[in-house]
Amino acid sequence: MTFALPWVLISIPLIGWLFWKRFEQKQNPAIQFPNTSALAKLENPKHRLIQKSPLLLRALACLFCIVALSQPQLLDSSRQSYSEGINMMMILDLSKSMSQTDLKPSRVDAAKKTMRAFIKNRRHDNIGLLVFGKEAFTSCPLTTDTSLLDTFVSRFKVGTVNPFGTAIGLAIATAIPRFKESSQSNVIILLTDGINNAGNIEPLTAATLAAEKGIRIYTIGVGAKQDYDKEILERIAKQSNGQFFEASDSDTLNEIYNTINTLETHKIAHKHSLRTKDIYPTLLWLALLCLIAELIVTQFIIVRIP
Repeated sequence: MTFALPWVLISIPLIGWLFWKRFEQKQNPAIQFPNTSALAKLENPKHRLIQKSPLLLRALACLFCIVALSQPQLLDSSRQSYSEGINMMMILDLSKSMSQTDLKPSRVDAAKKTMRAFIKNRRHDNIGLLVFGKEAFTSCPLTTDTSLLDTFVSRFKVGTVNPFGTAIGLAIATAIPRFKESSQSNVIILLTDGINNAGNIEPLTAATLAAEKGIRIYTIGVGAKQDYDKEILERIAKQSNGQFFEASDSDTLNEIYNTINTLETHKIAHKHSLRTKDIYPTLLWLALLCLIAELIVTQFIIVRIP
């Protein structure tokens, strides 16, 4: 408990002393008796307490009022948690070779299934989608709408973009401007089964630009090892403080996305808030009840002889 005006409480000892003096004060008898032996039996502490009860009730009402004037407040401290998600662009190769069936039912279908499961578990992140072949374009900007993302991924197929080429450098460079300046983690997950043979931007040049922006790149090579440029994918990942993975089957691809899911955990921040609740209305009601009780006692319990 705290008080907005604690200095008001200084008056309590003074008010208490005045009421105590009044309580101890004896009144002169209105009727003189030649012999008070018969009245001695009337001197009972309980009777005296009842006689003084109006004064006690008034003192209590005064105490409640003084405390109410000091504006007492109850403190309610709460702790709230919230998630700070990751900005993530998922890049998918849709060149012609992605239709091969060494990953079941095909490389592109295995990638789509794994990506959809990954997105489903990243509800606090801002995720965008980019597809590429000979060209590259952003299919969906960064969003937390997992249902929308799932719809876009489900529609991807070889031929969505020009499939006769693999522009890895162009895909990375196209994804970089999608990230806004923020304190959050920025990540690119690039899945490809080919060798960069299109576009006018070299993959390592694009990786350098990403690293300068603080963007980590996870590269995934799928299919037969001779089909993709392992060395370039490794260098892209290393240059941007990311990691390189390779998958020759659907189970391995699923494990790779699970690993990335573990590596890129979002932050849990804690927010403390302090709220106050005024209790002076309750004290004023108690003061009123004391005054009503005093009125009842003086009118119906204590009989005064004029």
